[in-house]
Amino acid sequence: GPRGPRAPSPKAVLYFLEGPANGRLVFGAGAEGEGSQRARGVIQPEGGSAEEIYGAAAGRRWDDQAIDVSRFAGQVVRIDLIAEGEGTGRVAFAVPALMVAPPTVAQSAPVRNVIVLLVDTLRASKLRAYDPRSRVRTPELDRIIGEGTLFEHAQSQENWTKPSVASVLTGLTPATHGTKTSEARLPDAAEMVSETFDAAGLATGSFIANGYVSDRFGFDQGWDEYHNYIRDGGSTEAADVFRAAGDFIERHRTERFFVYVQTIDPHVPYDPPAEFLSMYDARTDYAGQVRPRMTGDLLERAKRTPPGVTFDSSDVRRLTALHDGEISYHDQELGHFMERLRELAVADATMLVVTAVVGEEFNE
Repeated sequence: GPRGPRAPSPKAVLYFLEGPANGRLVFGAGAEGEGSQRARGVIQPEGGSAEEIYGAAAGRRWDDQAIDVSRFAGQVVRIDLIAEGEGTGRVAFAVPALMVAPPTVAQSAPVRNVIVLLVDTLRASKLRAYDPRSRVRTPELDRIIGEGTLFEHAQSQENWTKPSVASVLTGLTPATHGTKTSEARLPDAAEMVSETFDAAGLATGSFIANGYVSDRFGFDQGWDEYHNYIRDGGSTEAADVFRAAGDFIERHRTERFFVYVQTIDPHVPYDPPAEFLSMYDARTDYAGQVRPRMTGDLLERAKRTPPGVTFDSSDVRRLTALHDGEISYHDQELGHFMERLRELAVADATMLVVTAVVGEEFNE
């Protein structure tokens, strides 16, 4: 059945959030068990008065609601979903959520092709579009963001690769597709977007630099060409992954195509080319414990309880510079890829979607 909180009477479930423009609070209210139960919804803006937006007897059938809360746009609000009544019963609220209408996206010409670029561990706050104070230089992504539509509140469905990518490629939540453990396999019944495009007659190609998104775990569905460079023993450098994707596009440029590119450069181990490290840490006399190819092992040991390694301020400076350098290197190679699309005369007819698998934690 639908997932959501269940509250024995009397009890309230509280949410604190910022009201979106044109928002609707959606939920279903129902009851289970013995006794008379009632469900209420109350919303209170910060510094304002509480207002009841829903109140009804809760029965055995879902009472589905989509309540207009657009008048609270831009305000921090508290939302109470309240269970009241007598007896041993309890009230259930099915999948409470705030919904907004999708944005209107202008198109200058019909789109024939789609490219999805999913970057591994690209933290949103590293991009100036999300954090203007970021020092990380990403001129190509800045250009793409400036010409496109920026989703300000997009959020990964999970905090590691396999379930997050499964959600991106199926549109299903992790609780639905179930691909949540290191050995879990994406079910054949879960329709991937590649299968949808393949059925529509598009050429489909995937170019993946993460070993979890592999045929072993069911991600090889619907592709005319499927490549996983960790499983196949190939190069996972952004330059090589983008080059392979560009080669596929060149072979299919007279057709319609769907291309999925998953790069891994901002992921550990952090090992950008020297010129990209020097953008953020030009020291040549650093003699600390951080070595680029060891960063994955070092960070794993640092997260143990108790920590197996600790970093001083000099180490943290080098670690951060390595990660930032990876992002800038990746951005350069993305720029080369975009230039190739323009040379192949497919850029203007192609929708590009850029997102990330997950973020990355620094000192949190």
